[in-house]
Amino acid sequence: MGAKEFQNSDAASFVQFIERMRRSYGKKRIADIVNEVAGDSGYEGYIRELGDEERLDNLAEFKRIANEFEREFGEELSLEEFLQQIALQSGEDGNGAKDTVKLMTIHSSKGLEFPVVFLLGLTEGVFPSAKTIGDRKQPGLEEERRLCYVAITRAERYLFLMESEGTSQNGMKKLVSRFLDEIGRENYVSVGRISEELRQESRGYAARLDREAGAVPYRTKQVGDLVQHHVFGTGRIEAVDEKRGSYCIRFDKLRQPRNISAGYFAI
Repeated sequence: MGAKEFQNSDAASFVQFIERMRRSYGKKRIADIVNEVAGDSGYEGYIRELGDEERLDNLAEFKRIANEFEREFGEELSLEEFLQQIALQSGEDGNGAKDTVKLMTIHSSKGLEFPVVFLLGLTEGVFPSAKTIGDRKQPGLEEERRLCYVAITRAERYLFLMESEGTSQNGMKKLVSRFLDEIGRENYVSVGRISEELRQESRGYAARLDREAGAVPYRTKQVGDLVQHHVFGTGRIEAVDEKRGSYCIRFDKLRQPRNISAGYFAI
């Protein structure tokens, strides 16, 4: 540990942590190992300080998977068996790329990219989910909007946004997701036609859904206002996009400004 690169660093305690885990991991539950490595290694604190929301989501998803495996296979599941199952399910043990279509949830797609992405279910009440909005109010809607952004940014070359006509399983008429309006018609090419009447009906339903869920209206902020984000910290509004309902914010912790939905800053 005498090398200059390690002077004034905490490398010694990190090495001690690794050695301690090597000696003790065989006696620990999988979920405890994951939580201890994420916390005591400093990784979780690092990505929180960095404000990397996608990595935080990936870590939370990995913790959830560890708990699910533990419930399914029992607390006696070893770390080696857990990692083997993860490798099998992620296809890492496969024989190279296959000419197939991957069907997955948006949560499972985090951290991945594909040449072509089909985003299904852009129906109001489905995406965004009426249940999520009803249960979690405005934060639930913001989570759905963020998930839509995650799904869109998985596409490398082509993105297809799919909404459907007809009625849902409960007999309700299918209405267009508000996210298509928020993306902006000028930013995609429509195949087929969504009537203005249907768009208005969809907006009315979305507004009613928000009212019934008790979503609190937000106060419009101005250029120059200071705002606080739960991940990115303190920032100042540089521009307001009224059409999309978002703010361009320069955060103290980030080099580049970020576009954040105005609805996030609900009172």
